[in-house]
Amino acid sequence: MRKSKIQKILDTVRALEPAEQDRLLRFLSENLPLPAKPLTEEQWLVETLVSGLLERRPRRPTKADIRAYEAYKPIKIKGKPLSETIIEERR
Repeated sequence: MRKSKIQKILDTVRALEPAEQDRLLRFLSENLPLPAKPLTEEQWLVETLVSGLLERRPRRPTKADIRAYEAYKPIKIKGKPLSETIIEERR
C-alpha cells in the first residue's frame, strides 16, 4: 500500500535527531498561525456544522430535560457489575 504524503513526513520527522526535531518544532511554532484566542461556543458550533461533524444544531435542554437528568437514579442489580458481564460475554 502506498504511503500518504503526511505519513512520509511523519516518518521523516521521527527519524530526525532530537536537535533537528527541536529546530523543526521552533520553525513550526514561529511560522504557523495559531488562533489568538479559543473559539466561542457559537464559533465552534458553526465550524462543526460547516465541516460536517454535526448535521444540525443541537437543541438546548428544556427545564423538563434538566429535571429528568437530576432525578435519574441508577438501577441496582445483584451480583457483579453489568460491565464485567458484558466484557466476559464478548470474549
